[in-house]
Amino acid sequence: MPPLVDQLERLLSRTAGTPVRVVSCEPHLDRDVAGRWTESHPWVLRCRVDSRLGDAGAALPRQLIVKTLRPAGDWRADPAYLRTEHAALRFLTSIGSTAAPRFVAADADAGLLVMEDLGPGPSLDRLLLGEDPNAARDGLVRYATALGRLHATTVGRAEEFYAIASALGPIDPALDLVSCNGFPLAGPRDRLLAYAATAPDLPDPVGIDDDIDQVFATLSDPGDYLVFVGGDSCPQNCRLVDDGGSGVRFFDFESACFQHALLDAVCLRFPFPGCPCWSLLPEEICDELETAYRKELAVRCPVAADDAGFATAFTAVAAAKTIQLVSHSEKYDGTYPPHGGGFSKRARSLATVDTFLTCARRSGTLTSLAGWFEEFATALRRRWPDAAAVPVYPAFRDRIVVKVRH
Repeated sequence: MPPLVDQLERLLSRTAGTPVRVVSCEPHLDRDVAGRWTESHPWVLRCRVDSRLGDAGAALPRQLIVKTLRPAGDWRADPAYLRTEHAALRFLTSIGSTAAPRFVAADADAGLLVMEDLGPGPSLDRLLLGEDPNAARDGLVRYATALGRLHATTVGRAEEFYAIASALGPIDPALDLVSCNGFPLAGPRDRLLAYAATAPDLPDPVGIDDDIDQVFATLSDPGDYLVFVGGDSCPQNCRLVDDGGSGVRFFDFESACFQHALLDAVCLRFPFPGCPCWSLLPEEICDELETAYRKELAVRCPVAADDAGFATAFTAVAAAKTIQLVSHSEKYDGTYPPHGGGFSKRARSLATVDTFLTCARRSGTLTSLAGWFEEFATALRRRWPDAAAVPVYPAFRDRIVVKVRH
């Protein structure tokens, strides 16, 4: 077993108040993703503990997930990521949320975070990459419902989260507000504008400052939309379970914070763009997911029930996500390695712009920015003639293929 077992046994024994023995501890290796590729996360371990615990250890699950520091060189090797997830799980457990694994124990010095094992249930990516459109649709609706419920549960609780997080290390709630997936949005904004201003045949980024300022203002002051955001909305970061509730539980909170709810929910129209199995969804499915999400969120965030207000807020957040993703376009002008999932990053950039343009047309807002992005995408299509079409997820491909608009 891994050498950290001794440290883990000491931690669990302190937590349970009785000696605990780890009987197995296996790294998370070679996870098969619908027969298409495998994923390995050796810093995540599934452990079983001695079942002969007395009453003092009755609350300790017999099977646990242990997360350790990522290896040096990994872009998330900084201990701050594990510290953030520690704060997130402690917070959600403390408020009685079952949307995530229950927090069990942590040892910052040893780099150990112990949580409930959600079990072997399917994750959403397997359904999206499968062949059953009804199962995929059902999984997506359950996902959207669970996400809305999680957000509603955490409305008005930012101080509780940051009280826990600040006890573990430095925090910057103001910077969290204007970040995407843990990275400040100002960097991608500046990179995108510099690229457009200097690359040949791209439209100059003029006349859009006010709209970009509005995007940042929406993020900086989310109002009732301020909720706990997981920060990594990927279809593999959840389990579909039969729990009598929404049927989905989330995990992987290394970039969690409190910010605008729609920075999480934007994945319902930008389907998981940072994940290996990125593709598109049929428009009617996106509409259904948005409806399911809004219904749950509006329970504690009534502004989400206002159609015009929601469309305006969603457009601003969609613009933020577009700036983040499209800011890498300069890298795709030359030779670049294909994404591990097999899709074209050029096509993803163009599809991202199209999604934002659809949101802007629906809301009638950010018209200057939308006009500029439309010209920008037209210029990129001339530079990238290989990025003309984007398929929907395999589960829906017998029904439709979504083409990037020309």
